[in-house]
Amino acid sequence: MKNVLIISGLAVLSVPAFAVNLYSNQSLNADVAALNFQSTTRSGVAAPAGGAWSEVQADGAGVQPSSNTNAGSAVAGTFRLADDFMVTGGGWNVTGISVFAYQTGSTANPISGGSLKIWSGRPGETSSVELFNSSTISVSDQLQLNASTVGNGFRIFNTNSPAPSTPGTTRRIWQTTFSFASINLAAGNYWIDYNLTAGNNGALFAPTTTHQDQRGVSGANARQFNGTTWVDVIDGGNPATAVDVAQDMPFIIAGEPVPEPATMAALGLGLAAFMKRRRSK
Repeated sequence: MKNVLIISGLAVLSVPAFAVNLYSNQSLNADVAALNFQSTTRSGVAAPAGGAWSEVQADGAGVQPSSNTNAGSAVAGTFRLADDFMVTGGGWNVTGISVFAYQTGSTANPISGGSLKIWSGRPGETSSVELFNSSTISVSDQLQLNASTVGNGFRIFNTNSPAPSTPGTTRRIWQTTFSFASINLAAGNYWIDYNLTAGNNGALFAPTTTHQDQRGVSGANARQFNGTTWVDVIDGGNPATAVDVAQDMPFIIAGEPVPEPATMAALGLGLAAFMKRRRSK
């Protein structure tokens, strides 16, 4: 029994916790993508059973003079997308990153492959360094729609601004998760850059982050490689005279937080005290 207890104490320091979702870009809930899943459209149409709408937005509730016009950005073929994130605390051991895309008209999984890279620095800059990459994927249409509900998500255009658009289920959103061996990232700023491959060689589009009654959020800085160069992801708006708005991409990072030095020191002191007590018995 004494040996079992000592081994258990050592395990506190050497065995990592199970992977959890550490971060969801532009979302307040690390488990939920920032796609603003709703049970009804802005115009009041209910989502199908077991599903929710992800509707491109306008600035403000009700009918507005302009709205976003792009349901998604191209992410297949020569196109790639990139966005940044901040690692906090003592660092993260990253084991997976999930991104989101749809293929118009597909009812079965359209995604057969892809690649994702992690960079120190913005992709396309000569000073940036590629740290890791992965092409190991799993794909699902079962999305975390909110804190308590899992189901299908459907991308739709704005249904009431500036002119009505009829919602439909032709743009089912799929979650693609890239898996890694545990990658240690120290606290700091990093970028991901990714693309996806359709099994039927068709186009794939990644919906941008979506926020109720907002066309965009402060600090949005996603980039797209168009086959030649990296450019900012911008929604030009509807009508054409609308203001251009910078966009971000939804993605979820899974892994384990690395304990900060003070936490590790406290664990070490606790283990030393535990072993001392065991020896005194």
